[in-house]
Amino acid sequence: MTATATARTVAVAAAATGGVAASSRTVPPIFLRQSHSFAQASSSSRPAHDPLTLTRQQRTTTTRPISLSASPSQPSLAHASSSSSSSSTVQHHSPQHSQQHPRQHRTTSAGFIPSTRTLTPIPDLPSLRSWFASNFPFLALPDNVLLQLITHESHNMGRRAAYALEGTSSSADILSAGAHNRRLSFLGRRALHAFLALFLHGLSASTSIAEEARRAADELLRSPDALDVILHTGRLGDRPGRALQLEQVMRWTPAHLETERGAHERGLYTVRGRALEAFIGAIYHQHGANHASQTFHAHILPHIDAFPPDTPRALWDAIKARAEHDQRSLAAFQDWAGQKRADLGYRPVAVKGPVEI
Repeated sequence: MTATATARTVAVAAAATGGVAASSRTVPPIFLRQSHSFAQASSSSRPAHDPLTLTRQQRTTTTRPISLSASPSQPSLAHASSSSSSSSTVQHHSPQHSQQHPRQHRTTSAGFIPSTRTLTPIPDLPSLRSWFASNFPFLALPDNVLLQLITHESHNMGRRAAYALEGTSSSADILSAGAHNRRLSFLGRRALHAFLALFLHGLSASTSIAEEARRAADELLRSPDALDVILHTGRLGDRPGRALQLEQVMRWTPAHLETERGAHERGLYTVRGRALEAFIGAIYHQHGANHASQTFHAHILPHIDAFPPDTPRALWDAIKARAEHDQRSLAAFQDWAGQKRADLGYRPVAVKGPVEI
């Protein structure tokens, strides 16, 4: 390697760079062979593009973006940028613009779920408190917990879409207050698994019930997926959810209209099962594990129909006996709570938010 070779400059002809003026820079000798190859490639059908000599303008004009539209007449970004009259079209069909607003394209093509499908059976808090007081008198939940308990996440998303299209506001409306019940259902689902496992474990270790019931409980505990099948969200939303009548207060948006599809296709069982899980999660959060466990034994466990078909009668008798026992416990708790409220001057009205101590 000589000093003369090191100081040589690369001059790329205009034919090799598509008409761009030649640029000269000092490079090592290893690139001299590359510049010679680029000069020879000017006569071939494929133009050579040297990354060292391409200017910023040429790189912009030679780059063809991927079009998101399936239409063959869609203009490319490079072609449209050469004309000032088509700049607005380029901005509308730009891939970056389409990725920033995906819901706007879905609104115009498929459309959001209409706001008329959003179900809100009880539209005000006094009626909601009255419903829970008459159906579950042992509960005393704050308003924000009640709203989260009965609100599925599809309800809020459906209303946000409707307000975005109609241009209205819901800041002062009870229908858009509170959050959805995903977190409460997560807590309740774990609590349900724990309560059922503890109940079956107590049966398997008990000596006061029949041998076949103990054997059936032990087999369910040893199965890797038995509890998941029994406490499946969709199965919980069928008979147990119907027994609690949660559809009378649930706020949600069906996947289809009631006249179009059945309850399964509309998502009723899944949404009602999610509300049941949130129901247990709210009690667990507000009153503790003992109160939530008694509610599970008294109002949910007797209605679960996902046990194996060969479940012995003795196991069902044990479930019924535990339900009756915990129903009496909840009634006693209700009487005790009423007396304590009367003595301390409390009113049986749910507070509107968490109390700061």
